[in-house]
Amino acid sequence: MRGEIGIPEYCADALHLRRNIWFSAPDTVSRLHFDLLHNLIAQLHGEKEFPFFPFRERANLYPHSLLSAMPQFSRVDLETPDFRAFPRLAAAKGMRCVLREGDLLYLPSRVWHHARSIGPSITVNFWWPPLSMLPFTLLSDAYKRVRGLRV
Repeated sequence: MRGEIGIPEYCADALHLRRNIWFSAPDTVSRLHFDLLHNLIAQLHGEKEFPFFPFRERANLYPHSLLSAMPQFSRVDLETPDFRAFPRLAAAKGMRCVLREGDLLYLPSRVWHHARSIGPSITVNFWWPPLSMLPFTLLSDAYKRVRGLRV
């Protein structure tokens, strides 16, 4: 399928570009998190909803501890928010968009986001590191290869 899906001009010259394709059933959810890499999301089929927040809202989004196995994920469930357990969530200032077929969404490195498929969905995303993160990304990939994990 790589030959069928071109690389958008926006990221064609990016160093260490990665692509993923996601086939999602209705109501498939990716919990609130951030990526260290830049992310260009292309909606090929169906629709997906994306609430997103700038990194500065971190304290209002209740991330897991830096020492946890998932420090880039929030403890908050945006599908059923618990404002008693997470009262600062109500103060979080973000945006929301719905991607439809043919839409692109650019999420810079460290932007918090959540995704939910509104119906059956096919999405491609393109990830690449900011230059400051390139050495860390290459080291991480080498570690995964040594461990036998897919990169």
